[in-house]
Amino acid sequence: MPAGTLSKKYASALFKAALELGDDGPARIQEALTSVSEKLEGPALSALLSPSIPAKEKTEMFYSLAGDKAPREARAFLALVLEKKRLSLFNDILDVYSLLCEENKGIKRAEIFSASELDEAEKAKISYVLEKSYKKKFKLTYAIDSGMIGGLSIRIGNNLVDGSIRTRLTELREALNN
Repeated sequence: MPAGTLSKKYASALFKAALELGDDGPARIQEALTSVSEKLEGPALSALLSPSIPAKEKTEMFYSLAGDKAPREARAFLALVLEKKRLSLFNDILDVYSLLCEENKGIKRAEIFSASELDEAEKAKISYVLEKSYKKKFKLTYAIDSGMIGGLSIRIGNNLVDGSIRTRLTELREALNN
């Protein structure tokens, strides 16, 4: 099974369990997992990957990274990740889980590509237009595409809205050639 599929499977199962905790369940689990992710580097990661450290000790270490207030379901999930040797998928699982939490709140993600840095007014206008068009809240990320001449490209999920000047010129060239 590909890593992406496994990450989705783990994240979906965790999200279903989180929903059973009530309205704040998904957010509480996300907070615990994010805490682990932020601390999962250097010595902590080396220790969790070390074959010389007993599994019970690794589990306790993983729990401590989550914090004392981590829900029982988050702790059980962390133990499962260690038991199934899926630590390498942890951040991918967290990304998918975070996306599920956002979708549950009615938030969509979009990536905005532009030829140069956008100012705050331009970003606000893009956000306004997307939210008005889709009737949803958006979490936007911005990237500069050095191959663009101008304009914008917007990726929402698997859909790409290409309003770049390069694409418009290509379309014009094709129209003139036909």
